[in-house]
Amino acid sequence: MGLCMVNIGIIGCGGIAQGHLYRLMNIEDVNIIAFTDIDLNKAKNFRRRVYRKHFSGDEHVYRDFREMIDMENLDAVCIFTPHVYHYEQAYYSLKKGLHVLVEKPMVCTVRQAEKLLEIAEKNSRVLLVSYQRHYDPRYIFAKNLIKSGGIGEIKQISIWLAQGWKKLATGKWRMDPSISCGGMLMDSGSHIIDILLWLVELDPLEIYAYVDNEDVKVDLHTNILVRFEKNVFASITINGNAVKWGEEETIWGTAGTILISTGDVMYQDIDGNWIKPSKLPLSSNPDQNFINCILGREENMSPGICGLNVIRFTEAVYRSARENRPVRINEISN
Repeated sequence: MGLCMVNIGIIGCGGIAQGHLYRLMNIEDVNIIAFTDIDLNKAKNFRRRVYRKHFSGDEHVYRDFREMIDMENLDAVCIFTPHVYHYEQAYYSLKKGLHVLVEKPMVCTVRQAEKLLEIAEKNSRVLLVSYQRHYDPRYIFAKNLIKSGGIGEIKQISIWLAQGWKKLATGKWRMDPSISCGGMLMDSGSHIIDILLWLVELDPLEIYAYVDNEDVKVDLHTNILVRFEKNVFASITINGNAVKWGEEETIWGTAGTILISTGDVMYQDIDGNWIKPSKLPLSSNPDQNFINCILGREENMSPGICGLNVIRFTEAVYRSARENRPVRINEISN
């Protein structure tokens, strides 16, 4: 007999976990029962919000995720910690037979990603990366239009992301490369790489990139040229010290164009007319999809393979910038 309720443990109770906790608390098939954070007060705050009662001691809160997993009756964990810790926490959880939702980036190296996919498949566990654009109606519409041939064959893509990331990250762990594994590209830029690969469903072959750190230890600005299979080309611009947040994706095909901008999506037909869709697909979120995957109700909309594809692409970007040359993706695989 399958599960009817999912017992969840939270690993990491900081800022990014807040929204996830709210969504999980509103899913009727979920029991959130335990919490881990190196700051036990943060774990206790989450416990208070979930249990809504006073505890005299440290029941259900932990500083060590292994202790939580070994002591509590869990079906799954959600990992919301700094990047460098994702692999160890996810691997241990999967090895113990738990399903795993992990924030982006999934891990910091290709080999780590491959190992997570291997253990998840071996133990038949759900491994889901929190790439929320997969659940956004605008991107779902764009993906469906591309797959249906609505813009013909893809020829070129242009994507940019601008964010005041430097100001937000200064003085925090994201500025420490030993913890963050990279800067704006590894962090917010992870979403941009992912959505590019998810939308076009083409294999990237070669990457040429330039990176600027300004006066900090991690990358702030990145410009990337990508050559995909079928002679498709893409350009990506990441600005980590912008005045205001913004994002835009343009995909040109032989029979039309798609433009996804902040809060909007439209497409151009073969006659040059710009059309705004009258109806968009329903929205969802990684947390709901995670639970539905565990319960056998939905397919995984942002599986671990997306995390592997993103980190392979990211490693190629960093190598290209470091060595000042084009880098073929298969160099990263070897």
